[in-house]
Amino acid sequence: MSFIYNPTTPEELLKFYFAWVVMLMLAHIIWDWRHPKTPDITVSRITSKINEIYSSASTANSFLLCSILLNGFKDHPLFSSDAIYLPLVLASIVGMAVGVRGLEPTE
Repeated sequence: MSFIYNPTTPEELLKFYFAWVVMLMLAHIIWDWRHPKTPDITVSRITSKINEIYSSASTANSFLLCSILLNGFKDHPLFSSDAIYLPLVLASIVGMAVGVRGLEPTE
């Protein structure tokens, strides 16, 4: 289960993303379900949770990069693998999406 906090192979990286996205999505759905101000959960509302999936993936990506940095970036086994490009590309895309959205003028 060390892949949850420190994936070292591309296979563990896949498990890492899957586990964190599922855990964060479940936390969001349960929080949404228990919060008194949100409407009742229906199947049609669950399918509209694309933004939360995106947020879960970007949060998992941040956890991964922090884990790699804390374990020594250049000494980490994923550093010498092509798999390291995935979290870096995801971080770049998320950063650009947030930055572009911040440029939108408000009324």
